[in-house]
Amino acid sequence: MKTVLYAYKRVLPDITCHRWVGRKPLFSFFLLRLFLFYSILSLVSCMQDDYSDCPEDETLLTVQFAYLENDGEDHFTAHISSLILCLFDEEKTLYTIHALNETEINNDTKEITFSVDPGEYYAVAWANIQEMPVLSAGEEIYFETLTQLADEEQGTWEKAYYAPDKRGPDSRSSDFSQYQLTVPKGNHTTHSMFFMGAYHTIQVYIRGLAPEEPLPEIILSGVPAGYDYHLTPLTEETITFTQTVQPVEIEGEQLWGVAFRVPHFDNENDMLISIPQLNRTVSLQEYMEKEEITVTDGEMKEIPILFIWNGVYAQVIFPDWNSIPTEGGFK
Repeated sequence: MKTVLYAYKRVLPDITCHRWVGRKPLFSFFLLRLFLFYSILSLVSCMQDDYSDCPEDETLLTVQFAYLENDGEDHFTAHISSLILCLFDEEKTLYTIHALNETEINNDTKEITFSVDPGEYYAVAWANIQEMPVLSAGEEIYFETLTQLADEEQGTWEKAYYAPDKRGPDSRSSDFSQYQLTVPKGNHTTHSMFFMGAYHTIQVYIRGLAPEEPLPEIILSGVPAGYDYHLTPLTEETITFTQTVQPVEIEGEQLWGVAFRVPHFDNENDMLISIPQLNRTVSLQEYMEKEEITVTDGEMKEIPILFIWNGVYAQVIFPDWNSIPTEGGFK
């Protein structure tokens, strides 16, 4: 955080006292009266309309966080376990970073208060991200160049959330007003930020595996590598998630499957779902078009896909379950 130190210097007249030996108490008394005179003069000046010579009040900023669901209620603590707030100055250079940890959030802490310089700022926050690429403020860190990358080795994306919530047709625009906040001089400003889900879940299931068959791996390729700090998917760079299927029971049926959490993506995408053991690869975009599945900004989507294996060929269908299990139904 930038810290401003205010220094106040009162310049006293140059007083020279000749032959002051033996007169030290009288001279000290004179200096004391002079000091009191200037102190009173300073206080009087602070009581006038001109405050230029007065100490300035501390400028504070409180950022409040919420996660609103369709019922209009705040479900922040049910979804958010940790968060990090990045504040950028008017030049979009990183100004400061603040965080809330799991213990603080469990104690119902939903805001951060800190001192700032007055001015215009841009704010963005991430929640439930284990490691952030930004660790400290510095002149080389800019809003437009920051990225939040998915961890390929985990085999899935974090249960990530992002603020501000940018739902609407212009959510991918270059307009930064949705991030902007103004902090007046000497005031205590409060700013609210609303989180949105920053991932979709692709649920892949297999029906018909024989008990003696080895458990297959499911590969999801072409996944956006993450986001920039405008929540635009990084489609030029992609990663691959790989998971081994797990047993899962849905509506009384024993299946095998995995759940991939992935960053938001467009309806037109290059993701492929492959099961080498079944010699089957499916284009996610073609599957979504066939089943009339669409994704939009600001929502978290559960996309199930079922492979029916007969020992020779794997048919691909949309499951006919009564409801789509959350997070794939895996515990």
